[in-house]
Amino acid sequence: MHFENIAIEKLIVNPNNDRHGQTPSEDTAIGWLFDHKASEMKHLATRIAKAGRIYDAPLVIREGSNFLVKDGNRRVTCLKLIHNPARAPQKFRNFFSDLKKNFQKSLATDVVCQVEDDQDIADEIIGLRHNGTQKGAGQLMWGPKEKAIHANRVSGKSDYEWPQLVENFLEERGYSDEAAAIKRSTLDRILKAKKRREQLGISLGDQRKIISTVAGYDPLALFIRFAHDMRDDKLTLKETLISADIDKYLARLRSEGLVPDKKSAPPKPAPPPPSLPNLPKPQPIPPHPTKRRRTSLIPSDVNYRFAWSHGQTKISQAWEQLQFELSLKRHKFSIAVVLRTLLEMVAKKYGEKNNLSDKGTLAKNLRLMADDLKEKTIIDPKTHEDVMRLISDTRSMVSIENLQRILHSTSQMPSEDDLITMWDCFEPLIVNALRNLQPSSK
Repeated sequence: MHFENIAIEKLIVNPNNDRHGQTPSEDTAIGWLFDHKASEMKHLATRIAKAGRIYDAPLVIREGSNFLVKDGNRRVTCLKLIHNPARAPQKFRNFFSDLKKNFQKSLATDVVCQVEDDQDIADEIIGLRHNGTQKGAGQLMWGPKEKAIHANRVSGKSDYEWPQLVENFLEERGYSDEAAAIKRSTLDRILKAKKRREQLGISLGDQRKIISTVAGYDPLALFIRFAHDMRDDKLTLKETLISADIDKYLARLRSEGLVPDKKSAPPKPAPPPPSLPNLPKPQPIPPHPTKRRRTSLIPSDVNYRFAWSHGQTKISQAWEQLQFELSLKRHKFSIAVVLRTLLEMVAKKYGEKNNLSDKGTLAKNLRLMADDLKEKTIIDPKTHEDVMRLISDTRSMVSIENLQRILHSTSQMPSEDDLITMWDCFEPLIVNALRNLQPSSK
C-alpha cells in the first residue's frame, strides 16, 4: 500500500461498486448515484468545490494504465463532474456548470489516493470501513458526546451546545453525577429556543458560561432537577417532542419554585448572591431501585400476542430481531436498519389490506396509515399527533428524516435514547396496524 497523486481522468468510478452492485459502465454507476442519492451528491459536490480538493483519500487498485476506485466513488464522481459537467445526468448539468464556473480556478486536477495492489486487502479495508464496528475491529462511530467534543474543538459550538453548558455548570459546582445523568437530546429540546431560556432566567455570559438574568436567582437547583428527572425517566425525549408538553413540565417546576416568576432582566454586575453558600452540598445520585434496564428496542418482557399469518414472515422476523435478538448496547445501527424496514413493510401491508393508495415514500405511507387508524378511532388524537411530528419533523434526532440519514451517512449513529423514544412514539401505531393485519382482527 502506498499513496499516490493520480490525475482525475485516470480514476474510474466503479461500475460494480458494492453500493449498487454490477452495472454496465462508469456512466451508469454515476447515474445510479444521482437516481438514489441526489441530495447527498449535491451537498458533497458543493463541499468539494469550496475546498478545492478531496480530503479523504479514495482507495484504488490498478487497472491497466488507469485506477479503479474501490472506496470513495461518490467523492471521485463529484470532482469529475465539476471538471466536466457534460458527464452529469441531464437535470444536474446546470448545477455542476455553476460549480465549475465559480470554483474551477482553485479546483484540484489530481487526487491523492491510497493504492492497493492486492484485491483481497482492498476488500478487507472496505469491510472494516463499512460493515459496522465488528466488535471493535471496524470503524467505531461517534456518539453525541464525541460529536460535541469535536464540534467544540473545531468551531467552539456543538449540536448540543446548551446541554453541554449545563453539564459544565454542574461539574463546576461539584455535581458530577448529575452532569453525567443529563441526556443531551432531551435537554436540547427544552433549552434550544432563546425565548424559553429567557423564561427560565438564564443566558450566556462571558467565557461561554451560563449566568442568571434574574436578580437573586441561581439555576443550580433547576439543573439538578433536570438531571434527576432524566435519571428517573420522568423527563424523556418523548415528553419533549411537543412544545405544549415542555411548557406543562416547566409550569410544574415553576409552581415548585425552581423557575423564576419574574420577567427576564439584564443581569447586574454583582458578587455571587449571599444565598449561594446555603445551596445543598453535592450528594451522589442514589441508585434507582425500581428502574429496569431496557436491553432491546421492543421490550422483551411484553407479550403482544400476535398471530402471524401467511405473507408476514419478514415482518415477524424483523419484529423478533428488534424484541429479542438485537442489543441496544451493541447493535444500534442494525436496529435502525431493521426498524426502518419494519415501518416500511407494515405501512405497505396495511395499505394493501385497507385499500390505501401507495404514496411512494415511507413518510407519506405512514402518514396515510396514521390518518386511517385515527379516523377509525383505533389510535387516539395524542398518539396521532406524536406520530405526525416524527413523520414531519426534518430536524429532530428522532424523526423519520433522521432515520433515513442514519442509514445513508458514513458517520451518523443513533443513540439508545433516540431509538427508544422513536419506538415508544411509533409503538401504538405499529402495534395497532399489526393487530389490524392479524387473522383474529377480522
